[in-house]
Amino acid sequence: MDGAPSSRLAEFTAILFRAGRVVPLEKLVEHFGCKAHEIAVAAEEANRQLEPLGLQAGFVAGGYRLTTRPEVYHALREFFTELRESGISPQAMEVLAIVAYRQPVTRANVEEVRQVNSESPLRSLLQRRLIKVKGRSDLPGRPFLYVTTGRFLEVFGLSTLDDLPKMDLDEPAPGERVGI
Repeated sequence: MDGAPSSRLAEFTAILFRAGRVVPLEKLVEHFGCKAHEIAVAAEEANRQLEPLGLQAGFVAGGYRLTTRPEVYHALREFFTELRESGISPQAMEVLAIVAYRQPVTRANVEEVRQVNSESPLRSLLQRRLIKVKGRSDLPGRPFLYVTTGRFLEVFGLSTLDDLPKMDLDEPAPGERVGI
């Protein structure tokens, strides 16, 4: 990033602060007239200066976002206990995990795993833009295929789906019954 380093760094940080969401890397590259690696270097420098403040410029979902550092999570959680940012029910979280790990999936696929009707949690996740319909299956009735969205990556602080915790989907979950 050309120009006076401190003013460009301040501008970079201010953009992330004001956006309040992920700013696509391409927009930053275009705005500053530089290369992607120069934005990464600016983020590293910003992180050095932001660390004492409990903040960081993180790369998630194809862009940068200003977030709190993991070290201050517990203090924030205690302070904001009355505020439930996600408001996502346990049922919807379960459906979201199934979609995230097995995508693309149909409603029938989700219900096969959960063994209960999943229409309401799917609708809730669609409304929150955490999942979307990617197309239709070739199965009879041509059911919708659900996948996670960029917003899912942003909300959960992931750069890509590869950042999800590793799971062996063929192994039964702890406490899960296997055949009778």
